[in-house]
Amino acid sequence: MFLVLLLQIVSRFVLFFPIPWSQELLQYLNIWMVFLGASLAVAEGAHIRIDLVRTAIPRAWEHGLTLLAHGVSLLLVSVVAWQSGILMTKTMHQSIGSFPVPMGWFYLSVLLGCSLMGLNYAVRILLVLAGVSAEGDSGSAHGHAAPPCSAADGPDHSPGGAS
Repeated sequence: MFLVLLLQIVSRFVLFFPIPWSQELLQYLNIWMVFLGASLAVAEGAHIRIDLVRTAIPRAWEHGLTLLAHGVSLLLVSVVAWQSGILMTKTMHQSIGSFPVPMGWFYLSVLLGCSLMGLNYAVRILLVLAGVSAEGDSGSAHGHAAPPCSAADGPDHSPGGAS
């Protein structure tokens, strides 16, 4: 991606001869990067989530909420993957503007990214059902570990601790 961007800048502003397909290629490479990156974020438990509800519910309900969130996410990415697969097959014979690659190859990024996200959500659901805490899921409002204390944090009030 960097090389295409560098080529575009040099050809446009140094040689004054822009390459017509470079801008489109950059846009589609960005789409590939986003969907593959999103699947990696789900795999690592780093995908965006809002903990507002999680902080308001009792700790006993956390597993149920996690299952619900992963289930809804799995359903959503499955629908998007299915529809992008249909769209990919319909557009495999259409070219894009000045870029000589069939449009269906770019919809493949959505299909592949959402399929990988769905697979990762399914694994996370199985881990929650098995009682195994997946990395990234334990960082809920109730599950944060206390940071280590130092002498500067104040007196130690534990039994046997110095005051």
